[in-house]
Amino acid sequence: MRDDKYNEYKVFGSSAVVTERKIEKRELEKNEKLEKAKKERRLRELTKQRQQKKNIMQIVALVFVFGIIIIGRNATIYSMQKQLVSINSEIKEVKNDNESLKIELLKVSSLENIKNYAEKKLKMVNPDKSTIIRHDISKNNFTEQTEPNINKTLLSKIKDALF
Repeated sequence: MRDDKYNEYKVFGSSAVVTERKIEKRELEKNEKLEKAKKERRLRELTKQRQQKKNIMQIVALVFVFGIIIIGRNATIYSMQKQLVSINSEIKEVKNDNESLKIELLKVSSLENIKNYAEKKLKMVNPDKSTIIRHDISKNNFTEQTEPNINKTLLSKIKDALF
């Protein structure tokens, strides 16, 4: 028991008073560690902020590039739609012109109109029995024409011209 009582008051190390110099040295070391930790923390925060700014600038640049691409595509689509409308209107006009030409053709091609045009403009008259000339077309009155050989070479053409 007695040992326990003495163990209570046991002093480990020196019981000498710590001098001011040692205290100041410890405080200086503590302050230096704190300053170093503060600098490291500031440096980490600055690099983190720089990285965040860099990431934000990259995102802004990507959004800008995609925006330009989208605007370009929309402009292309708009011009194609404009061309499509123009072509469709031209098709409609051509169809209307064709319909009017078909109607005009039907009017002009009637036998009565042809007869009137021939009598009035061309001064034609219906033939009488006395003005009719009959011709026998049962026999072949036409000679056959042979087509020239289109595939003749230049040399054969010169030969034919000379001989």
